[in-house]
Amino acid sequence: MKYIGLTIGLTLAVVASTVAAEGVVRVMVDDQYVSEYTTIQEAIDNCPDGGTVEIEPGTYGIEWSLVFPNRSITVTGIDPDNPEVVATTIIQGPFYGGYVCMFVNGEKHDWTLQGLTITEGFESQGGGIYCANASPLIRHCVIKGNGSYGAGAGLFCADAKASPTLENCVFSDNMAYGYGGAIFAFYGSPVIRNSLIVGNYAHTGGAFAFLNATEPVIENCTIVDNIATDLASAVYCEGETFLTIENTVFWGNLTEYGAQTDTVIHATGQTEGVSAWIDFCCIQGGQDMITVDENGLRTINMGQGTIFEDPQFVLDGDFSSGLFMAGDYHLQDSSPCINAGNPDFAAYEDEVDLDGEARVAGGLIDIGVDEVPMPIEADVVFVPRRVYVNLPGKYIYAYIRLEHEQYTIHEIDKKTIVLNDTIKPKHVYTLDNTLLVQFKRDDLLKKKAIQSKALLQLTISGQMNDGAAWSGLGEIQLEKFYWKKWFHGWKWKWFR
Repeated sequence: MKYIGLTIGLTLAVVASTVAAEGVVRVMVDDQYVSEYTTIQEAIDNCPDGGTVEIEPGTYGIEWSLVFPNRSITVTGIDPDNPEVVATTIIQGPFYGGYVCMFVNGEKHDWTLQGLTITEGFESQGGGIYCANASPLIRHCVIKGNGSYGAGAGLFCADAKASPTLENCVFSDNMAYGYGGAIFAFYGSPVIRNSLIVGNYAHTGGAFAFLNATEPVIENCTIVDNIATDLASAVYCEGETFLTIENTVFWGNLTEYGAQTDTVIHATGQTEGVSAWIDFCCIQGGQDMITVDENGLRTINMGQGTIFEDPQFVLDGDFSSGLFMAGDYHLQDSSPCINAGNPDFAAYEDEVDLDGEARVAGGLIDIGVDEVPMPIEADVVFVPRRVYVNLPGKYIYAYIRLEHEQYTIHEIDKKTIVLNDTIKPKHVYTLDNTLLVQFKRDDLLKKKAIQSKALLQLTISGQMNDGAAWSGLGEIQLEKFYWKKWFHGWKWKWFR
């Protein structure tokens, strides 16, 4: 992802219901600033239907929960696509307890919350975000460090009409003493897409708990390193819940020692039916970690395309020190999750992974929250195309061209160019729309077994200035030069 600079606003005094450690809050209508406020709630209360409340980076401690009005509005940070800005635009829950944000009785309204960090909410049911008879869009938010005596420390869906859509969010370090460390849904049907659910904690359902939830969906997510003290380290389904899970990684989730059952996904209920349908997922422990109550009537269907191999994260989370250290949950290039998702998956318009990179990058969608970008294709021609290994020669040249709508060869980082992943160039020259890259011939030949005749497939690769990868494939024919054969041919040609 490309990061841009963030702008820190002015330090403000403690005013009304919101304490702003840094930043200002503005109301926008049709992309024009119309007013400025010192508290978030004041801006929300004065924002017209269809307007936007924009919050500059800063830490905003609130005395009372933020309540959305009886009209459609958007509350946003200044750059929802920039994780550095999101991480520094923080709304802290009330000091004496309460939700951070409340969406109530908004069935007829389009509410959007985006580009913010929601933290330190605490309530008996829920903590960070509370939804009742409302289905807001929550995107590019970090919901972390919230707590609940009961359920759904990160997000609590209170009824059948509470069905928010969550896109490109991170739920981390949320703790519920009851059910669903990150999210709890009671009859509601939340949709969670392209999100990372990591390091959450609950008695039952370390990440999620669904009670009679009609049609919740978990899609293109990575659910890792969550903990349950009793049952279902990742997902708990009860009653007549029917959950759909697709293109999602479950890895590193734990139940504590002495837990009722060591399981990742568990279902229970006394009405016959299917609690969850799982397709094209990566699940640690396989089928043995997906369980139902022995005395219940519920089932969990494992559909097609599910794998049980290590997803090969760049860095796994670590519990060894007694404190959880989150990992780097990007996929390595060798991950079995790459191009292993649902072949019929169709991305919605402008759908991206958690890094803001397009879904789908390769032939198929990747399993999990990370879509590994395919390298930009380069046209490569090697000169000479025929190399006689027993004749002297110092260099081999590669001519590189790019035909790409976004990049040109002038944006290639020359320091990253490499041949067959190991051989660095001696020189790189820029010629109009072509790069000319010079390699020492001996660097190539000493890494190849010299045969009398061999066709070498060579890959030259590197990165653009913004980190995007590129590569190109070319060929060189290796041969030995036979003087006797050449001399006889030459003599026949000129002296016959």
